[in-house]
Amino acid sequence: MKKQHGKKTISKKPVSKRRISSKVLYWLGLAAIAIVYAKCYTDVFDYKLDMGGDNISYYSLGKAIADGKGFSNVIGFDETPHSHYPPGYPVIISLAIRMGCGITGLKVLNGLLLFLACVMICHLSYRITQKRFLALVVTLMMATNYHLLRSATIMMSEIPFLFFTSLALLLFSFLMDRNKLDAGYYLLLFGVASATVIAWFVRTQGIALWLALVCALLTMSISAVLKNRKACTWRQHWYMNRLLLIALSGIVAFFLISKAPWDLRNKQHGLSSSYMAQLTVQAGGSRITDFQGWVERIEKNAARYITKEVPNGLFMKTVNYEQPAEGKDWAAGIAILLVIIFGLFQLKRKDVLLFYYVGGTAGILLFWPDIWFSPRFMSPVIPLLLLLFAIGLVKIVTLAGRLVRLKQTGFLYPAALLVLLFCLYPNSSKAIRNAKRAAVFRDYTSANATPQLVEYLDAIRWVKDNIPDTVRVSTRKPEIFYIYTGGRKSRSFPYYGTPEEIIDFLTNNNIRYVIIDRWFRHAYATVIPAVQKYQGKFRIAHQITGTDKDAAPTYVLEFNSRWGYTGETKDGQPHGQGALVLQDGRTYTGAFVNGVCEGYGMMTDANGNIIAKGIWENNSLIRPE
Repeated sequence: MKKQHGKKTISKKPVSKRRISSKVLYWLGLAAIAIVYAKCYTDVFDYKLDMGGDNISYYSLGKAIADGKGFSNVIGFDETPHSHYPPGYPVIISLAIRMGCGITGLKVLNGLLLFLACVMICHLSYRITQKRFLALVVTLMMATNYHLLRSATIMMSEIPFLFFTSLALLLFSFLMDRNKLDAGYYLLLFGVASATVIAWFVRTQGIALWLALVCALLTMSISAVLKNRKACTWRQHWYMNRLLLIALSGIVAFFLISKAPWDLRNKQHGLSSSYMAQLTVQAGGSRITDFQGWVERIEKNAARYITKEVPNGLFMKTVNYEQPAEGKDWAAGIAILLVIIFGLFQLKRKDVLLFYYVGGTAGILLFWPDIWFSPRFMSPVIPLLLLLFAIGLVKIVTLAGRLVRLKQTGFLYPAALLVLLFCLYPNSSKAIRNAKRAAVFRDYTSANATPQLVEYLDAIRWVKDNIPDTVRVSTRKPEIFYIYTGGRKSRSFPYYGTPEEIIDFLTNNNIRYVIIDRWFRHAYATVIPAVQKYQGKFRIAHQITGTDKDAAPTYVLEFNSRWGYTGETKDGQPHGQGALVLQDGRTYTGAFVNGVCEGYGMMTDANGNIIAKGIWENNSLIRPE
């Protein structure tokens, strides 16, 4: 249709019904995914506290900020400035607490952030591939991924980190579409820089995103210069690349300025992040000291991620971390990795940020101590790996169709993605059903938890009901003790140490009670040897024997550094002159022979009054004075 306006002819193009319908279907698909996500999330949602411990630490830090105590440790005996975890997520928690959120509300907040991340990843996937169906499939896989859903039901930093990294990646894609310096460009640049900084404050792993942004902008700038190196002067190069260079300088400056107050605060308190110190830790408490140690760690981590973490994290493939990988595990893992890498190299120049970010995150995971393993460490990049896998799969199927000379190949990519969803459904639904069965219980009991955990929680409850708040307690998990006792303080005992070091620790920290559990091995491996060597300094205050009579009990032990023997010894036993303080307060002072009271000695009561005096034999007074 044409309209005449003077000398000009204006063509009015008809509105494409197909384009309108594809957009409508896209939004309808996203709405359907929202319904699926709500169903899966409510099935997985668990009111119980995650027993990992870290989520409680985040909660305690957020509560300390909300209570006006600053970013400080409130679980231990002394409230000191905290530096291990970055402050971003605790600040989010503190804001939610001030708005009236409890622990359940904080969990729901993470669920909302995951859904918003799904929406952003959907739009990012479409902007990268220009395929709405592919974007919806990637989002559906993300919305039904058990590991992401599980992370969204506990108070951990992975989901907020995923939210802000997704926001930074999406805003960066919009930023790269701008071709002039205007208010919109600067607003998008501020959004990218802010989201990146917040992501870093939420999780130190965010350094990979910042470095990826810097490398991507440098790569695009250098590529443009090399492409036109002969045809342009340096001034022209600056003019053509000014958007990229301004973005680069803005992101670098904003990041350095934003982290400066945090660095200054840590310097004033003499603190530093313990993540770098953790990097060299190995099993058994030893540390990597040479190049060969790093090579071995990278080899172990690479093998585990290829055969276990990536197949499990993306497709919920059941794995056994205690069993070595078999040939089929290697075949499946390598096939998945090759498809992801193939998809990575299908990205366009403006999408090089994903290449650097995924690569940088993989580098961090390869260097991370292999004593900590779980798909949760890679959960912030699971959506991107799903996207890259989908891109690689679509490209491979399309190429295969061309190789066999199919006349029509357009149907191949949606068919391949539907087959992928069909293959993924059994693993995903099984994991969600198992989580739903576990989430029915509102607390840990013998019906849904191991006897070791149930006994440990019973010991904590006994301490809460029977030991005054002012008495100091040592336990393997002060975070769990903090929650189940309503905010009481405690301190963890050393994971490793000689009996003498354990006794010194308990004495120097004025510990009066120690919980000996079999949920973690450290209590029996570290504290019990000290109890056996210095039996006189400990007594059983409470004992919990489970249904398994052959298993070691769970104890609440009372400790008193004054109890027991001090003096001369022979072959590790009291021999010669010494003093023995009994647990009822009585004290024997005098001669010992081969561990028993023998010779001249005196017994006093708890108040120092003499109650027996004379010659002793085999712990009995035979000739009183």
